[in-house]
Amino acid sequence: MKIISIIGAVFLSAVYSNTVLALGNIKIDGFLSYVATRGYNDANASYDNGVATKDLGVDTLGNRLGLQFSAQIDPNTDVTAQFVARGGQPNYNVVTDFAYINYKPDSNWKIYLGKYKISQFLVSDYSNVGYAYPWVRPPRDVYSTNPLVSLSGIDVFYKKPLGNTNFVAQAFYGSGTHQTFVPAPVLDAMGPVGQSWKGVLVPFKTNSTQGFNVGLASDVYTLRIGYFSTRVDVNVDLNRLGPTYNPKLKMSMHDVWGSFGGLGFTMDLNNFVTYFEFISRDTAPEMRFAFPDQFAGYLTFGYRTGKFLPYVTYSQLDTGVDKSELALKEQSIALGLRYEVSNASAIKFEVMQVVPEKGNHGLFSDPVQDGVVATATYDVIF
Repeated sequence: MKIISIIGAVFLSAVYSNTVLALGNIKIDGFLSYVATRGYNDANASYDNGVATKDLGVDTLGNRLGLQFSAQIDPNTDVTAQFVARGGQPNYNVVTDFAYINYKPDSNWKIYLGKYKISQFLVSDYSNVGYAYPWVRPPRDVYSTNPLVSLSGIDVFYKKPLGNTNFVAQAFYGSGTHQTFVPAPVLDAMGPVGQSWKGVLVPFKTNSTQGFNVGLASDVYTLRIGYFSTRVDVNVDLNRLGPTYNPKLKMSMHDVWGSFGGLGFTMDLNNFVTYFEFISRDTAPEMRFAFPDQFAGYLTFGYRTGKFLPYVTYSQLDTGVDKSELALKEQSIALGLRYEVSNASAIKFEVMQVVPEKGNHGLFSDPVQDGVVATATYDVIF
């Protein structure tokens, strides 16, 4: 099964697994990923808020089980909900990834009402489904730059066949509650007490989020361009930081604007697999302590031979428009191997070397010269 076929199917119809169980008119699909990671660096720092530490991690946020329920209400309407349980949390904390009504007035249009995933990256719609992409995880230099996952509101999707290619367009509007990590350089600037906030998720809200995606998709390639803007509210209780808190580092804000744009391309032709993605995050000056401007991108090349897919990925995270001193800067190169166990499961291995810019944290919890992240995954769809 070609990976690009999965990508096209998800981008066009949001169907990415084989239904194996039906209760009445309710269909149930699912996926599972089991992940083991370990990090190596000169400061014993964790990478990307616990994605990898100096200890072998087998109970991490990378472990996830998802169940999707869908039911046909009438010929033009269905409802779908997906629930995801993640490791690294008490009792594998379960969240509602999305839950919406899908109305299809004709074969070209779909209108989603409810909680839907934001298609901000190439694999946003199925980023939890490890089987659906070649890497052990989507490249973090890019995918860490936006913590928004889902919105509640309306999402309008249009598809128009053009020969062997489909033109797709999407417009959405909504609001949501999300979580993110405070950047490590900000916490270091707060003094010793700021260290207690490293790896702690901070809630925030987005309002009046509006955006679009346009692209072309076929069995061979996918091209996607997207953009959205939003208003952000953050209200963090800073009392726990104690008297050393620096009031210049504002952690509370109201109705502050931010925008995010991205370009993505993937191709699967004659056993050669290519992924490319570039993003730009641009925010108001008041947001630089939580979301400084960033540019980021990656390029993946792979070659399929039998059941094996070796690949290499180069990625970079850099300062954005405002050249903030709090922006994260690093480069990484990853070598990986995917093995198709069956048409519904895969084993993947990856070793990634990460080099932050001198004096910068990159995605590490503390400044390091460089680091290595080793990961193995077992991914299943059912």
